[in-house]
Amino acid sequence: MLTRISTAAVALAAFLPVLYFSGTIVFPIIMALLCVVGIYELYGCINMKQCRAMYLFSLAAAAVFPITARCQPRLIISLAILLVCVTLAVSVFGYSKYKADILGFTCFETLVILLGISLMVVVRDREPLRYLLIFVAAWTTDTFAYFSGIAFGKKKLCPEISPKKTVAGAIGGAAGCVISFIIFGIICNGFFDKSYSLWLLAAIAVPLSVIGQVGDLAASAVKRHYGVKDFGKLFPGHGGVLDRFDSILPITLLAFILTEIYTIC
Repeated sequence: MLTRISTAAVALAAFLPVLYFSGTIVFPIIMALLCVVGIYELYGCINMKQCRAMYLFSLAAAAVFPITARCQPRLIISLAILLVCVTLAVSVFGYSKYKADILGFTCFETLVILLGISLMVVVRDREPLRYLLIFVAAWTTDTFAYFSGIAFGKKKLCPEISPKKTVAGAIGGAAGCVISFIIFGIICNGFFDKSYSLWLLAAIAVPLSVIGQVGDLAASAVKRHYGVKDFGKLFPGHGGVLDRFDSILPITLLAFILTEIYTIC
């Protein structure tokens, strides 16, 4: 526990300046580094590094996607489609080596990482302040779920995937996320002269918290399937980038969709 707390404190202290300078090139560069490490961890976990075409293309894409998201965000979809084309090519020319199901799964997981991290840059540029709710949702849900589970957890949520997670923990995590969003809104309205609707923040907190918990469980399902405890060892006591971003990735994807709807409306 001490190792986890120490690592979390150091990581947070290192990441806060990145968030503060998110309007500069520092943010997409750091996101690109995290994206590359995430791809490295994924392909190591599912044992697909031997598929050189997809692996090398995915690493290159990871280095480019977040920076492209800042400079030419419309190209993100084209690059994602290009990955699908590479996967299709591998399924044909590597037919005797790789099964279609593992190629499809690899492509899907790669897109989740690439888009989940890169679109964070897009959301930040659309919402220079409210993008922080991505991290607030992930971190507060995790914290409240942990303590709610300890205090009230009896009924298991998904024992086949994650034996320690409980229904009470999931509800407590969502409730904590709602409270945190409301506090965020009060602070922004009071100190940054914003006019955020607290009701709207509370409403979007629930789906963001839920999708974050689903992402956490989905990552656990992948690790359980491949028999690994953590995706990586970058953060002592916490695992790798994917272990820390497993809930942030789907939250970012949903946050991007919400900003799209907001833009249209």
